[in-house]
Amino acid sequence: FNQNEMKLVKTCHTSTVNDIAFPYEFPSVFATASFESIRIWSATKKLELLRIVVPNFESKSVTFSRDGKSIVSAWNDGVIRAFTPLTGKLIYAIPNAHNKGVTAVAMTSNGKTLVSGGVEGQVRVWKIEPEKQSLVGVLKEHSGPVTSIEINKFDLEVISASNDGSCIIWDLLRLSRKHVLFANTQFTAARYFPTGVQILTSGTD
Repeated sequence: FNQNEMKLVKTCHTSTVNDIAFPYEFPSVFATASFESIRIWSATKKLELLRIVVPNFESKSVTFSRDGKSIVSAWNDGVIRAFTPLTGKLIYAIPNAHNKGVTAVAMTSNGKTLVSGGVEGQVRVWKIEPEKQSLVGVLKEHSGPVTSIEINKFDLEVISASNDGSCIIWDLLRLSRKHVLFANTQFTAARYFPTGVQILTSGTD
């Protein structure tokens, strides 16, 4: 504090950080998702660059499009929202994407397909166009909330992890199940190894 100005030295979220995402091959900034806000940070300067606020709702998941032109986020009010990373302006919103809340989002490398997961256990595939966003398919096999979703580097498969103790690999073209993995845990995340031949998972155990 001084007489003429108050300067913010450090800032942080006031609630649980639900997700962290880096833009594709751009490690100097990252985004975090939490209650009422998504924040973009400078990894080099350790400073907050932008704050996107949605009052009274919680962001559960956040991802950057491959071209870096949009931040796509999942919210507990059932809406998927996309913002510009530079100004935080809303690009589009998909209302009622999942009726009990959206928990995870992932995007193909061309930015034309979005995959989301919800509290009710469904995985939904969306076609993203500048003028409209339309539902392509609904994949119903999980019996618990979907905790994470990732698309493999070839844009051919999706893996979804769930609280129900299963991870499912889906065929993104046929919209059908390819494999299912079970463990005596509540899966919190599943990721493809960079080569695409292995899967890394984490759970509550």
